[in-house]
Amino acid sequence: MGFIALIVFIAVIIIWNVIVKRNMGEAMLLGFIATTLFGGMDALRLFWDGLLFASFNREAGINSRTLAHPEFGHR
Repeated sequence: MGFIALIVFIAVIIIWNVIVKRNMGEAMLLGFIATTLFGGMDALRLFWDGLLFASFNREAGINSRTLAHPEFGHR
């Protein structure tokens, strides 16, 4: 089921970005929503947990360790 969810995620992004010609941020948000629907009755909980994880997990985005990498320069 996870592989099908991945295919749906990619398809939603491609359709929304290329065919509908909207921006990538919207496409990824819609792909995330489509992916959570594979959780069935837990879809809302999965959506909320994923949103909280992406918002508060320092490993999910650029952080001080990433910025200290030689490629990005030193702080």
